[in-house]
Amino acid sequence: MAPISGCSKLKGIGLQHFSLEYEGGKEMPVEKSNVVKGAYVDIPEGRLHYRTAGSGPALIINPPAGFGPVHFLDIIPLLAKSYTVMAIDMFGHGESDPPPEPSTIEDGTRILAHFLDAHNIDRTNVLAQHTGAGISVAFAARYPDRVIKMVLEGSPDWDEDVRAQLKQRTVG
Repeated sequence: MAPISGCSKLKGIGLQHFSLEYEGGKEMPVEKSNVVKGAYVDIPEGRLHYRTAGSGPALIINPPAGFGPVHFLDIIPLLAKSYTVMAIDMFGHGESDPPPEPSTIEDGTRILAHFLDAHNIDRTNVLAQHTGAGISVAFAARYPDRVIKMVLEGSPDWDEDVRAQLKQRTVG
């Protein structure tokens, strides 16, 4: 993986303290605005907890099931230098409400749309992993005008029927 913003290694990672060591040996602390904070938002399905930092274009982090945003805490301060990062605890994870019912990928797309609507975000960048990537791909297929760019890791390998449905939604 290429270094982020020219940094060669990371050290001092934590919620309250974070610094980068650049190739020239100079350290540059992340501004206080990049400290990760917890927040809540009420949407039709219930109350979601999320972690946020930074300012700029929206970047939604959609983590894998079972992990929540804690999985991304090390990189949120880096991303917050250029984006308003919002890392979601999906229902049943972290400090969010329990899921209103057994959840499907389609439920996840609706929840993501409601989350964006609650924050008046028309378009967003997305960073997602595993289950979060599956939800994000389905979201982009259903709402192509709401996604600027996506970075996916471990996206599901859907069968032909699901791929055809997603393609149909994107085209039609």
